[in-house]
Amino acid sequence: MMKKLFSINKHATISFSCLEHKKSVLLLSMLVSLQGCGGGSSGSDPTPTTPKSYAFSLTSTLTNKCGEQLPFVDVELFLQAEDWSTIEKYTPNENGVFSFTTENENINYTLAAKNQKGNKAEGYQLISFYQARTTTPAIYQAQHDEIIDNTNCECIIKNVSLEHATISNINEVTSSAPFVDVTFIDNRNSTYNNVEICRIAGSNWPLHSFSLVGEDNNNEVIGRGVFIEEDFGNETWQAFASEFSTMEYLEDNHQAFSHEQTIKGRRHFKIDVAASDTSIQIFRSHDIVELFRSSAQNIFEERPNLNDYLRTSSKQVITSEVYTTSLKVAAETRVPDAFKDDQSRNELAIKSDGSYNFTSLADFPMAIVKIDFQAINPTTNSIMPVSWITYGPIAGVVPIKATLLGYEHLIDEQSHFRIDNEVIQSASSNTYNDYISFYQNNFDMTFEANLNSYQIITD
Repeated sequence: MMKKLFSINKHATISFSCLEHKKSVLLLSMLVSLQGCGGGSSGSDPTPTTPKSYAFSLTSTLTNKCGEQLPFVDVELFLQAEDWSTIEKYTPNENGVFSFTTENENINYTLAAKNQKGNKAEGYQLISFYQARTTTPAIYQAQHDEIIDNTNCECIIKNVSLEHATISNINEVTSSAPFVDVTFIDNRNSTYNNVEICRIAGSNWPLHSFSLVGEDNNNEVIGRGVFIEEDFGNETWQAFASEFSTMEYLEDNHQAFSHEQTIKGRRHFKIDVAASDTSIQIFRSHDIVELFRSSAQNIFEERPNLNDYLRTSSKQVITSEVYTTSLKVAAETRVPDAFKDDQSRNELAIKSDGSYNFTSLADFPMAIVKIDFQAINPTTNSIMPVSWITYGPIAGVVPIKATLLGYEHLIDEQSHFRIDNEVIQSASSNTYNDYISFYQNNFDMTFEANLNSYQIITD
C-alpha cells in the first residue's frame, strides 16, 4: 500500500546663472569621460564567469569476517535532479570508488546495489539521499554474504575455559566473539564452546572480552570477566577472569534498555536490562573503554495482524564516555497526537506520488523511510527481496516513482510494501545538512551522542 520567499540650499551670494553654467560644463565633462571609457551601449560584453564545480566521492565496501574492508563493485549510482529524475548514471572503479564533478554543492543520488544475507536469495538494496553534501566523502557499506572474500582471514574455533570467582546462579554471559553456548562446569569454572576468532593474516589478534554475572556465596550479584588479545594456542584456551564489575543502582521506574561498551571499534559487555531490574553490573575496572552506549524503546501500540500490521514507538540512544550519562536513557512516553487514532496516522501515509509529510508527528530535521517489498528476478523468475531506504527532510518525496534504468522491473502495481517511517532528532543539531552528512559516512560521534526518534511501521 502506498501511503505522502536634490535639493540645493540657495545662498544669496551665489549667482544662479553662474551655477547653471558650471553644471553644463560638468555634464559635458562627464559625457566625454564616459565615451572615452567605453561607457556607451556599443561596448564589449562582460567577461563570462566560469561555473564552480564540486568533486564528489563515494567508496563502496564489503567487510569480511576478519574486519577487512574490500571493494564492492556490484553497485551503481544515479545522480538525480530535484524531482528525482536521472541526470547521469555512474559505475565504480575497481576499488569501489565513485568519483565525479558537479556544478551543485548539494545533490540527490540513489545507489542500487546487489544484496544478500545468510541463506536468503539475492536481492537489491537501494539507498537515496536528498540534498547530500558533495563536500562529504561518502561511504556505502554493502552486504553480500555469498561473495565475501575471506582469503586473507585467519580464523580459529576453540573453547575458552574461564576460571573465576565463585559464582552460582549465573544469569548473564557475554562475549564480543561469536560462540555456540556456555558450559558451567562448577561455580568457579565455565567454558565458552566453539568460540570463533578471526584476524587478517599476519596481523595481531583482535581484543575480545568474556564475562559472567551471577550470585556469590553471600547471594550478592557480582560479575567477572577477561580480555584476550593474543594467539589462542592450545585447543582450549584457559584464562583467569580478573576483570570485575561494579554495581550501579538504577533510577526508579526506568525503562527496559540495552547497554554496551565500545572498545577498539568492537562491541563488548552487551546486556539487556529489564524494567524491573534495580541495578546493573558495569565492567569498568579497565581503562580502555572508548564509549558507553544505551538504547531504550517505548512501544505505543502494536497490531500484529498478518495483513494489517502496525507498530508505533519512540526511541532514544545515548552514547557517552561517561557510563552514568548513558544510563539515563529514556524513550519518550507521551503519545504524539499523530499516533492517537487511525485518521491521524493516515496523514502520515506516503501518497501515491511518493510524497510524505511527517511534520504533524514531530518537527525533526530528518525522516528515514524504509520500504521493503518483493520483486521477481527477471533472470531466474524467482522472488527476490528489495529494500529501498530514503534519507530526506521531514516533508518531501521518496523516489519510488523515479525511473532507474535497468531497475524498472522492481516495482509494479502488485508490489506489497512494508513501510518503516522514522523521524530523527540529534541533541547536537537542528540543521538538515548535519544529518545528511552523518548518514553519508556515520563518522560524527558528537552527532550520535543523544538521538531521539519516532517510528511507525505499517504492512
